[in-house]
Amino acid sequence: MQAAAEAGISPPEFWRLTYRELDNHLKGYGKRLLEQWKIGRFGAYITYCANSKDPVPIDKFLPLEGTGDAKPRKRLMTKRQYEIMNKAWAN
Repeated sequence: MQAAAEAGISPPEFWRLTYRELDNHLKGYGKRLLEQWKIGRFGAYITYCANSKDPVPIDKFLPLEGTGDAKPRKRLMTKRQYEIMNKAWAN
């Protein structure tokens, strides 16, 4: 219901929707957010290119998450480091 509220669906409308209709609303909302983010991303990229002597491609400047452009996040610590830290905090 929280996702529906973020998508602008009122509680009475939420309860009238079928699962498929709700899913379609939420997918559409996700696409709309992605498109808005792409517009902002493009504006930032144009500003960057206007002020840069050697601009990088937009996919490297601000990669889109979920499209394969984004790099996987690095692990903050190894399993061994976690175990050492956990053991130190246990005492």
